[in-house]
Amino acid sequence: MVVDQLGAPKEVYTQPASEFVFGFLGSANRIEGEVTNGRLAVPGSSIALPVLAAESRHVTAYIRPHELGIERGEGEGIPATVRRVLELGALARVELTTEAGQGYEAEIPQSELAGLALSAGEAVRLVPRALKLFARPAA
Repeated sequence: MVVDQLGAPKEVYTQPASEFVFGFLGSANRIEGEVTNGRLAVPGSSIALPVLAAESRHVTAYIRPHELGIERGEGEGIPATVRRVLELGALARVELTTEAGQGYEAEIPQSELAGLALSAGEAVRLVPRALKLFARPAA
């Protein structure tokens, strides 16, 4: 048996030591990109990093659905299109797709959903409030 990480549950969840641990402990959006000048370049866009990262390296970024904000209009973020909105009690799950075909899931409170009034086919921006970067070999 191999143990990837030992620690208190909160520590392992918030500071996973590997991609496996991050994915094992809950849903996650996964993006491959490159860190340059404090930004994460992803297919079709680049976003300012909410965390410090080493420069000029290929990374895989993981974003939990509840840490992915949805905004309208011009500005910072990854352009995406709403595919479907699922209302699940106090939360709503929003499924989205980018022009590059990357799928995302965001979880937002019902109060935020009411303010956004999202509908399928609508253009929005995805703004990560937190993410975890893992280095990957250059292609």
